[in-house]
Amino acid sequence: MKLEKRINRAYATFNEIDCYIAKEIINHKKQVEQYTIHQFAQMIHVSQSALTRFAKKIGLQGYKEIKSLIRIECMEKKDTHLHTHKELRETYHQVISSLQKQSYSSLFDELYKAKRILIFADGFAMSKVASECKRIFLPLHKKVFYIHGFDMMQSFLSLAQKEDIAFLFSFKGENKELISFATSLQMKGCSLVSITQMKANGLAQISNYNLYAFPYEFPHTPQGQLQSCTSFYLLIELFLIQYQFHCEHNFKR
Repeated sequence: MKLEKRINRAYATFNEIDCYIAKEIINHKKQVEQYTIHQFAQMIHVSQSALTRFAKKIGLQGYKEIKSLIRIECMEKKDTHLHTHKELRETYHQVISSLQKQSYSSLFDELYKAKRILIFADGFAMSKVASECKRIFLPLHKKVFYIHGFDMMQSFLSLAQKEDIAFLFSFKGENKELISFATSLQMKGCSLVSITQMKANGLAQISNYNLYAFPYEFPHTPQGQLQSCTSFYLLIELFLIQYQFHCEHNFKR
């Protein structure tokens, strides 16, 4: 049983000194792991016997067992961090592998012929990725228009023309308003490229081409849930590199 859980279960039996010791142990785990009972007792200004009594109240034999519990928890955290790094690297390899396996020749041909590129994003995180997409597309010597936010959809539609190519960024690709917007773009003759996470989604289904990222969801933390969007940035950079290779081999400059 983890240390905090032991403390919570026994908390109703704590006196004022026990509550103080519990707080100091939780806030100074590194010192508990390194210090002897004498050193830690001096540090927090309590007696060694008070620390021993506290350990017994939470179901342990003594201070050494508190040290052991904290040491085990630290090792588990290190293992979790290593596992997280491994899984994060795997998501990047998945992006690379996905681009290598798929043939985007027809998309590259359309992109080469298009005079204008339209970029739209829903959500704050995707707007940052789309903004980076605009930046790396600038050297293509095409007109690049970037708009984000659902309140700008009508302006985007009025801007769209036949034979434009539109890159639509959406994390999940399931927003009904976005899907309706994409359908309207198709009716105006635009080719659609969806950029979403690797899951079946409504936006991808109606788009002409699909690019998929593999966002990593970090383990739950006290700060809440966190998802990495790095694979989206990697995706668009690798896509541009492949496009440049395609142009060098297929079109005369």
